[in-house]
Amino acid sequence: FDMAHLADVNQLTQPFLDDAALAEQKVLDFVRSAQPPPAAIRRAALAFADAGCIAASGVSYPGVAVANQFALSEHAAATQTKSARLPFNGHRVAAAGAAFALAQHMEINDATDGITRDGGAHISVSIIAVLVAFADLAERKRYEANAVLEAYCIG
Repeated sequence: FDMAHLADVNQLTQPFLDDAALAEQKVLDFVRSAQPPPAAIRRAALAFADAGCIAASGVSYPGVAVANQFALSEHAAATQTKSARLPFNGHRVAAAGAAFALAQHMEINDATDGITRDGGAHISVSIIAVLVAFADLAERKRYEANAVLEAYCIG
């Protein structure tokens, strides 16, 4: 490539990059200003309750012990302040390890059929697990339950 050719490529691609940046900004603006309706918040609360019950029902399964042990050995927290609790265990690990373990608690119970249009299926385990770990990070101020439910609704 010579510099003239590179300038031509940049000139051709710049409008697409500008459009992408504008689209990204519009999405961010929407997420920041979104106010989910009360019915969506109630539905999200039911999804979290459902996920918690599913996860709790499998705590004695051997696969849950394997998931917790993996999180403890492979996802150690760099500091106490950058950690989240393992579900139904109390040990602290990196947030990614806590999210992995909680998702596996639900996965082991085969509750991973995802979000459906009719709302009759279990929620996506990864979304709930990540939000729970994020909300539990010790370095962060405790999030109000409603803020976590709003984040789930917004996506």
